[in-house]
Formats: sequence, structure tokens, C-alpha cells
Amino acid sequence: MEFANPDIRRAYRSAGFRVICHGERGSRWDGKGRDFLPGQLAALRRHRRVASNRLGSALFYGASVGCEVAVYGDPMQFEDERPEYGGTARRMRLWPELHGERVDPEAAREAARQELGFEYQATPEELRRMFGWKRARCA
Repeated sequence: MEFANPDIRRAYRSAGFRVICHGERGSRWDGKGRDFLPGQLAALRRHRRVASNRLGSALFYGASVGCEVAVYGDPMQFEDERPEYGGTARRMRLWPELHGERVDPEAAREAARQELGFEYQATPEELRRMFGWKRARCA
């Protein structure tokens, strides 16, 4: 969305940032964005720090793979942001430990573990049982 705007990209580049895009996220209905998360993971693993002016999933994923994370600067606001989601005030209220130029790495990792649901990940065997999948057999 923001990446599509050349003025936004130019502003970040002129401030010294490298601007990248992992592609469209898509949805479960349109099939777009199938490579979004693997692309994002590959990019995150090539960096030491992930910073933004708006808390989003990239920060949580970055913290989960050991990146230093930070949310600071003028908060990004969307014109058509839905008020029922609570906006920047809600994100700052729920995750104050992730806001600032320097963030405690352990607090960031713990927030990521909780938000990404690491404790609820199923093992391959549990997934097979839940979905009735058969174990693949090699010929």
C-alpha cells in the first residue's frame, strides 16, 4: 500500500533508509501473497535491526528471529483506518515496551512469542491428527 506511493519511497530513501517490499499480502480468498511471509523471514534474517514508525507484524516477526526492534518517530496514520481497531493509541497502550528508539531485546522477544502464539504451535504429528492427514510414504 505505502510502497506503491513513489513519494513515500523517495522520502524514506532520502532519509537514508533502504526501502523494500515483500509483495502483496493478499487474503485467504484471493491466493495473492503466498510468498509474503517466507520473503519477509528471509529479509529479516539478513538484518540486525527492524524499526518502524508504526507497530506491525514485521516487528513481531523480527523480534522472534532475534532482530533488535523499535517503534518510534511520527506515527503513520492511514486515511481510511478503521476506528474500531483503536489506532496508534491502542498499539501504544498494549505494547509500550516496543515503543522507543531502543527497546529491551528480551521484552521484545517475549511480546513476539505471546503475540505470534508460539506456545500454541502444533507438532507435525498433532497436525496430522487434527486434519486427518496420512503420513507420506516414500516409494
